Amino acid sequence: MRTMKKMLALLLVMAMLFSSTVFAAPAYAYEESTESALFEATIEMATQSIEAVMAQLLIPGLTIALVDAESGFTWTQGFGYADITTNRPVDEDTLFHIASTAKPFTALAIMQLVEEGLLDLDRPIVYYLPEFRVQPHPVYGGDSSRITARMLLTHMSGIPGDLFSPYSITVSGHNWQDMNNLLDTLSTMFMQNEIAERMAYANNGFLLLNVLIARLRGYDDYAQGFENNAQQNLFAPMGMNSSSFRVRELSRPYMAMPHFDSTNRAVFEYMNSAGSGGMITNATDMSRFMHMILNGGEIDGTRILNQASVNEMLRPQDFDFSRSAPTTMGLGFMTFTMPDGFSSVGHGGNIEFFHTDTVFHMETGVGVFVAVNSFSGAPIASQLARVVLQSAAMERGFVPTIPEIDPSGLVPVERPAEELERYVGFYPPIFGNIILVDGTLYVEASMALPPMTPFTPMANGSFDLLGMDRFWFREVDGYMRIFQGDTAFAFAGEREDPPSPVDYNYIIQWIGHYHPPIGGGAFRSIRIGHENGIAYLELHVFGHQIAAFPLERIDNYTFFIPGRGRNLGTVLEFSMVDGVPTLDISGGRFVKDTMPTHPTGSLPSLPNM
Repeated sequence: MRTMKKMLALLLVMAMLFSSTVFAAPAYAYEESTESALFEATIEMATQSIEAVMAQLLIPGLTIALVDAESGFTWTQGFGYADITTNRPVDEDTLFHIASTAKPFTALAIMQLVEEGLLDLDRPIVYYLPEFRVQPHPVYGGDSSRITARMLLTHMSGIPGDLFSPYSITVSGHNWQDMNNLLDTLSTMFMQNEIAERMAYANNGFLLLNVLIARLRGYDDYAQGFENNAQQNLFAPMGMNSSSFRVRELSRPYMAMPHFDSTNRAVFEYMNSAGSGGMITNATDMSRFMHMILNGGEIDGTRILNQASVNEMLRPQDFDFSRSAPTTMGLGFMTFTMPDGFSSVGHGGNIEFFHTDTVFHMETGVGVFVAVNSFSGAPIASQLARVVLQSAAMERGFVPTIPEIDPSGLVPVERPAEELERYVGFYPPIFGNIILVDGTLYVEASMALPPMTPFTPMANGSFDLLGMDRFWFREVDGYMRIFQGDTAFAFAGEREDPPSPVDYNYIIQWIGHYHPPIGGGAFRSIRIGHENGIAYLELHVFGHQIAAFPLERIDNYTFFIPGRGRNLGTVLEFSMVDGVPTLDISGGRFVKDTMPTHPTGSLPSLPNM
């Protein structure tokens, strides 16, 4: 037992520091186990780790659930506070926004339609939604008439990733304009790349699936129709009695409140993204969902899906996911495989104040759900869920195979300049421009790294970056790619054409800060700038920059973010409205002004991990 605890503690420390077979689930009857010895080491490790990391990251509240297929075991527990202003504690029934952890529920509803013969995953969705259309990208093209439900479920559709609408998150109640007007909004937007070309995470794809579900269930009000279907065909049959895709007045007393950290509460917000990211639930309900998945689609004798449908959802689909390694996509589920052979399947979720994850290890039949209620908790939900999952799987017999790393390969060496020259280029979005100066490779400028960060060549062929990790340059199918880790298991970037210079005179009238003209989304703003011949866009949240992208010019009023991937390819359209520079981007309108202040104040500094 002592050795097990040491191994589990080490797993957690490693996860903190370094941020496709489908197995048939064993049949079992769902019931809460009272075997106190079951997962004793895992629960003790998890409890101690949760308390420590909550103190370190100033996380006000956290909830967790652990389930086991073979025994029907369920452990749920809350930690800390749902609301620091009232000292209301978190328990297993406290409701959390779970963001994109909602996506598997959209997939469940889609697969029910497939089983009923109402939907073909591989038939273009224009057959079911004739008015659906996204304009071809002016540079990258893209034919939206060929998009299928399977492509949407795997983020392979090429449609725009997100809506920058002020109605996505509101503070005075739900507003369903984005969902009910989605087909009209998408018709004004542009594809980001060709279909089935590469995985590019798209929340809009799941919102579109919500519209499709409501239409096929006979509803004209898509938001209400999707919620009604979820209650009737998902939540009620699974016994998820507290879950919903909208916050009702009866739910408010049980909600975990949003926080910046354990000392600073934020304004309560309504998520209007339904089955893309707007679900509320608790550890009790999520434990039932996990039991259903582990039992092949059945719980308490009620069948939600056939075993074959569950297997298909969990199976990595037949697209090229090499650019997202070690992650592959099932239907609404992601599979993540570590170098030690541990493979988890599930889905996480992140919005400003809530961070969650639900993960399964199908081979041993265990599942874990974690949710936190603060901005400061962003790094921990997925890391903790996977560490607890691997601990439980080890108690159920999983034996990790730790790769042996030859220490003699981790010695700095010299590399010839002609070899290093092969790696020079533009690698968005993490590395940006990689240059060669006096025989050394440098990251010239990057959102994630200090300017002129050097790559140190190692004897095993990798490059060390600030002592953080090893990176490998490898040519694959004619593309120069960067992989991360001692075993090069994770895709980290691909060389693309560098952004074209934009003459300052073409962008000068559009330079400045932009924010939504109405409330509800004022926490998000955009800055347009120009430096060293490159035009760029910065995305700010609560006054803090969280992303930056170069821009290329189509004409004096139209620009786009070059590259292919999440939100790459996004088109920006500028205009003058009543004499004020105005930006239309991703279904949202922004007006030029000074940087706004969020009503709750500026974001506090966060502790280092």
